[in-house]
Amino acid sequence: MAPATTTAETRLVNLKGAAPHLLDKVLARNQEVEAVTSPLDQPALQALIDASFLALADPSSGSFLITMAPDADYQSANYLWVQQRLQRFAYIDRIVVAPQTRGQGLARRFYAALEQEALAQDLLMLACEVNCKPDNPVSHAFHQALGFAALYDRDMTEAGQAGKWVRYYAKLLA
Repeated sequence: MAPATTTAETRLVNLKGAAPHLLDKVLARNQEVEAVTSPLDQPALQALIDASFLALADPSSGSFLITMAPDADYQSANYLWVQQRLQRFAYIDRIVVAPQTRGQGLARRFYAALEQEALAQDLLMLACEVNCKPDNPVSHAFHQALGFAALYDRDMTEAGQAGKWVRYYAKLLA
């Protein structure tokens, strides 16, 4: 993908090769929600970006999307669950939208860019997981509104996350 794409609403920047100040914004944004995503430091963020299928950010807010291809060298329990069950997918590892930009369509623009790139790479679907316990009702509603279908609810105890449940979603691409 080209280093940047421009829309009337926002400029989405590819995080591969992004400036250090943007990566700092992304890290700060992730820290705000790490209880429902996972903690990242600079080396872990860079490793995610390096392994990613598509990693985009909105430079003004630090909002970001990181995704993985089906053949990524990535050991996330959720990614591995999807990888063992689906083929030709783009896995949404995390999407974090700044509070001041929520409700303005930024997440939809991230997903539209992802769908475009996934189709260009001949992928069949998008996949992700959303927390059920602790619950993330806004994310469930968002994914359902975009046409994602629930696949499975999983107790994450066996993955070392006692008390956490996730719901896997997938969306077939046209």
